[in-house]
Parts: sequence; structure tokens; C-alpha cells
Amino acid sequence: MSENRSEFKPTFERLAKTVGVLLKTAYDGIETLERNISDVLAKQTDNRLLIQYHSLVKAGFGHQEALDAVAGLTKSRLETAIQERRQS
Repeated sequence: MSENRSEFKPTFERLAKTVGVLLKTAYDGIETLERNISDVLAKQTDNRLLIQYHSLVKAGFGHQEALDAVAGLTKSRLETAIQERRQS
């Protein structure tokens, strides 16, 4: 019986190390994926704000007026989102 235990221990240690490496690799992969998703969402947000800005400029607003309008809209959306989270 003690021979089986002594043979099992190195195998179990290798298995535990392998599982540890796999978990670390998976964790690193998920972290990278989250960062990439965050970057993509930030770029989409920027693009949407720029589209709104350019639409206002094409409609005849000046640079500062369009910028203020987009900033006001963004502020309003954030305030609404904050209120909704507080209610949840």
C-alpha cells in the first residue's frame, strides 16, 4: 500500500502543477479578452460621439455648439444611467 502512495505522489504533483498552469493560462486569456472588449467598446463610443458631432456640424451648428450639444447629451445619458443603477 505504501508503494502505491509513493508512486501516486509524483503523478499527483505533476497533475496539480499542470492544472495550475492551465488555470493561469485561462485567467491570462480572459484578462486579455476583457481588455480587448473594453478597447473595442471605447472606440465604438468615440465613433458614435464623433458621428453625432459631425451630424450637428453638417446641420449648421458651429464647432463649440456641436461639442456642447454632444457633451450635454453624454452627461444626460450618464446621469440617467447613474439614477437607474441607484434604483436597482
